[in-house]
Parts: sequence; structure tokens; C-alpha cells
Amino acid sequence: MIWILLAILFVVPLVVVYFIIIRSVDRYAPAPLWHLYLCLVWGAVGAVIPSVVGGLLGQEALNMALNEHDTKQGAEIVENASATFVAPLVEEPAKALGLLAIYVLSRRRVHETHGPLDGVV
Repeated sequence: MIWILLAILFVVPLVVVYFIIIRSVDRYAPAPLWHLYLCLVWGAVGAVIPSVVGGLLGQEALNMALNEHDTKQGAEIVENASATFVAPLVEEPAKALGLLAIYVLSRRRVHETHGPLDGVV
């Protein structure tokens, strides 16, 4: 239980710094705050479920393809391969779904861009 408090203690200041940096860099054409909050919440909470499900499915597929699940070393190989190859292919599109939802569901479409900074923010 203490690890949850420690995680909050270390993560919250970083999130505050992140928001301060984003707001200061995007000073002239600021994105709505709810966009930033929604992106943060989706990346921290919402994208976890599809990432876990996809990661488990990918790990099981690697397990069957490599047929290495019988030994401890084989299980470690599958686990490392899953973390290296499956996780990025599953987690990043899961996070992108949140951005796509903001784009589609936003009343004021975010079609206009002012430069490369909009891609960062």
C-alpha cells in the first residue's frame, strides 16, 4: 500500500512540471486544458486496459510460436521478447486511440495547426 503513496508522491510533481512546460511553450495558441487533462488521464489510465489485453495476447502468441514455455529459460525468453517487440506495438496505438477520440469528439475540431509545436503539445 505504501508503494501507491510513493508513486503518487513522485508522479504528481512531474505532472505539474509537465503542465507548466506545456502551457508556457504553447502560450500564444494554447490548447484547451481539458484536452491536456484528457490526454494525461487516457495515457495513464484508459490505455492500460487495451495495452494489458494486447500484451497478454501477444505474449501468448510468442509463447506458442517459439514453443519455449516449458523451461524457465524459455519463459524468460518469451517474456523479454514480449517486452521488446509486443509492448511497443500494442501500447502506442492504444495511447493514440485517446488522441483520435479527442479529435473525433471535439466540438471545435482541431484541424488547424500552427506548426510543429502542435504535434509536440
